[in-house]
Amino acid sequence: MAPKSVAVTPAPVPPKSVAAAPAPVVPKVVAASPASQAAAPVSSAPEARKEVLSLKSLGLSKPIKLLGDEASASVDFSFHTLDIVKKLHLRLKYDYSSKLDPKTSKLVVSVNGKEVGNFPLDAEGAAGSFRTIEVDPTLLSEWNHLSFYVASHLKDDPCDDPRSTEKWVRVYHRFSEIDAESFTLPLTNDLALFPMPFFDKHETQPIKIPFVFSGKPSDRTIKAAGVLASWFGNLAAWRGTNFSTKLGAIPGYDSIVLATVDEHIEGIDLPTNFDGFAQVSMVDNPTNPVNSRLLLIVGKTDKDVVDAVNALVLGKLMLEGSRVSVVNREIAPQRALNDAPNWLPTNKKVMIGDLLPVDQLNSKGVFVTPLQLDVRLPFNLFSTEEQSIPVTLKLQASNGSRKLTTIEALLNGEKFDSIPIKTTETQGMVAVQTVFSVPAAKMTGKDNLTFNFVFTETGKTQCAVDGIVYDEVRIDPTSSLDVSALPQYVELPNLSYMAYTGYPFSSRADLSSTVVLVPDQFSEREISSLLTVLGHIGEKTGYPATGLAVSSIREAAQFADRDILVVGTTTHLDALLQEWKYRIPVNPRGYLQPFPWPVNLFGSWQLFTEDGKGYSDRLGAWANVSFDLKEREHTPAFVASFESPLQKKRSVVLLTAGTEDDLRDAAQMLATFDRANNFSGDVALVDVQKETVKSYRVAPTYSIGYMSVKERLQRLALHNPWVAFLLIFVLVMLAPEVLFNRLKNRADARLGR
Repeated sequence: MAPKSVAVTPAPVPPKSVAAAPAPVVPKVVAASPASQAAAPVSSAPEARKEVLSLKSLGLSKPIKLLGDEASASVDFSFHTLDIVKKLHLRLKYDYSSKLDPKTSKLVVSVNGKEVGNFPLDAEGAAGSFRTIEVDPTLLSEWNHLSFYVASHLKDDPCDDPRSTEKWVRVYHRFSEIDAESFTLPLTNDLALFPMPFFDKHETQPIKIPFVFSGKPSDRTIKAAGVLASWFGNLAAWRGTNFSTKLGAIPGYDSIVLATVDEHIEGIDLPTNFDGFAQVSMVDNPTNPVNSRLLLIVGKTDKDVVDAVNALVLGKLMLEGSRVSVVNREIAPQRALNDAPNWLPTNKKVMIGDLLPVDQLNSKGVFVTPLQLDVRLPFNLFSTEEQSIPVTLKLQASNGSRKLTTIEALLNGEKFDSIPIKTTETQGMVAVQTVFSVPAAKMTGKDNLTFNFVFTETGKTQCAVDGIVYDEVRIDPTSSLDVSALPQYVELPNLSYMAYTGYPFSSRADLSSTVVLVPDQFSEREISSLLTVLGHIGEKTGYPATGLAVSSIREAAQFADRDILVVGTTTHLDALLQEWKYRIPVNPRGYLQPFPWPVNLFGSWQLFTEDGKGYSDRLGAWANVSFDLKEREHTPAFVASFESPLQKKRSVVLLTAGTEDDLRDAAQMLATFDRANNFSGDVALVDVQKETVKSYRVAPTYSIGYMSVKERLQRLALHNPWVAFLLIFVLVMLAPEVLFNRLKNRADARLGR
């Protein structure tokens, strides 16, 4: 059997590369690997339950189509760690070409490499077949692979071209299902299982993290929750997060409690005597001891709570048993600019072998698997239409009767280059090296690079009776891409940067250049909204926010040298909004700020379409945003970004709404990757009921970084056509005078005057 070659499907297994793209968010698979059976003793027979999951719910967006002879594809799935599968059935619906030879064509189904089904492709079932397969649960492991393999041959065809388009089998993702009967083992109060029960790596739905505080948590306690939120955001990755908050009382579900020894939370007695300065413990939830647990992080002071959380997320605690004392304070070194673990390095060439495992660098089969690179870049790398990112591909390709003739390059599914390959007539493997120029201006910060390898026949068509000739490509791990030549320059504000990469806060992965301003009064949902935004940033950087600062609004001036994040309702933020009202593009009460006329004259106003693409329309932007605001029945939910009133070259991102519910929903929309295209410019109005986002640019931009004078003039003229007209007018007026003086000087020199 040839290696996988066709229709390899997306897997919900966490990718190896730190710059990997998100997998789809799908419903929880209720079942588990046998390896988890030792997690806890079973005191009584748990109640079995049944789950039916379609292949669509496992991440497939379309049917699996197996093309050509010996085609294969796979779907990866996993079960909850504490769930044990008792029975498992696969129900498949598929169809196939009626021109296949039923005597020699078959569909083989495997689970973790073990064949569980083998079906002939006879003429009667070509229009549609249903199969039910019983799978032995002992075949299951921590990560599972459902594989399909097709041996297909054409009837009455002596050549039987292995790449014929008449050879196809289609497995329907909507109607093919995994039917599992399982039960769940009880969770013990063992910290060694942490981050369970709050996060299980086998989960495929957004993870829910409830936080519990006293009646009014301090700034430092909120910081501790923010560090945990960013850490969980990174763990959740493509799954997404859903944070909730409870003040002063214990809910009846798994929760994380952050408190000091002198605080009171109704429903639980917090520990007061312990070694060290803090204690981390796992206990039964008093309000629901059978089905839920509490993680208690309790310190003698709120600073101790922060230090305990830092030690936890940095992996400095020996987690075992039901409790552990924190005796050492961990000081995380401050991160450098643009060094987020999830981003590509910006100061050196990056080897492709460092981004992908070896098995994804080599491919052999009837069809060769494309090379796919999922990359994340910081948004402060400036790029024009002329600038590009060089990708050097070094590879070996089979060079027999079929030769590699073309490599096609695609960025986010759109082809941007196609390079013909000329090889010698030698047999065996031939070395190829070529350089692609990826258009940097079209990159979003979270991109997919795909390279397709096109092989063609060099002589007569290969007949299967002579044996199939497989195409083969071996990518050299020293193949590279290099973004170090791009200048570090960015024009702000731009909300798309925040939506895609968490910038400007993510410029340092530990958020050591960020301060969160907290009002004197806040609600549970306001804290939840803040944690949602911090979780969003943690998912982008891949690092906990250990350097984050949290301060009351009254002490904001102490953090003037940081970028500022503000999340809250307009009522609770009223004092700050009034103080900064001439800096915020949109008035918190729902109308446009009256900028002084010079700002209006020089402003770069834009409207944005749903995909985030903007076009200049100064009066149109002003009129549209004004109309949208007037149409609102209450204070709108909006996200605004502007230059900090406290210090130039620093940014503020403000998320506010008239109600707590709107604020929470707006924060969730900002943190949803599928919504990133909708956020642009410096103002985004969020209609929570209609789930729509309208973005505008209504205020002037400011820049951070270096750009040459020539490039600055070009961009100024691009966004302000009247500037280009003015420059042309000045040149036209000055040109005759300059030309006259030059000619006069030449004449004087010739005449000796």
